[in-house]
Amino acid sequence: MMTDRELLEAAAKAAGFDLNQYPGEDFFRAAHEGWNPKWNPLADDGDALQLACHFGLTVECGSESGDCAAYRPGRVRVAAVEWSGMDVSERPAATRRAIVRAAAEMGRA
Repeated sequence: MMTDRELLEAAAKAAGFDLNQYPGEDFFRAAHEGWNPKWNPLADDGDALQLACHFGLTVECGSESGDCAAYRPGRVRVAAVEWSGMDVSERPAATRRAIVRAAAEMGRA
């Protein structure tokens, strides 16, 4: 299992840019035109959406299935995050994590 930092680094690499993190910051600094310079798609909805759009991901969250998934249409689901048992307010975090995991997997493919 990857740490959050490893996950973010893999997603950034797949998207084609480098990240820097400075002591005491909970985000990465992305030097990539058009992207938020304080980049953390695990915490920021806009960063996660931009990442999903960059890769053409489809995102699904099922109320009965208890998971959020992000994948490219026509491919096997590459990332899913279980949120079963979570409060409904935690679904956005599960969705962001599924997007970042899918992006990270795309970089390994």
